[in-house]
Amino acid sequence: MTRRINMEIIRQGIDESVPYAVVTTPISSEPADVTFNAVDVASEEEISDQLFPDGIPANVDGDTITLPVLSGLQIDQTVRVSVAWSSGLARYSVYFYVRGER
Repeated sequence: MTRRINMEIIRQGIDESVPYAVVTTPISSEPADVTFNAVDVASEEEISDQLFPDGIPANVDGDTITLPVLSGLQIDQTVRVSVAWSSGLARYSVYFYVRGER
């Protein structure tokens, strides 16, 4: 099951670098095998390599998943950031939207 975790689009300045975090409770606990990606909403192109530093994994501390800093957004660019993880035998995923602005 995929859940949207923020009903509003998060606004981020094009010059900002932000490490977004996902708290997995009450959905699950002890997240493992974390994956994440970013997709440009307009083009539906996967652009994780343009927005997240290469090779830096998400950090897990307890029930909190912290992504590497997201940076490099363009003005009026909206991206869907998806985060997935395992807990026990189940796989969970959530997503949120970030929009670049001045």
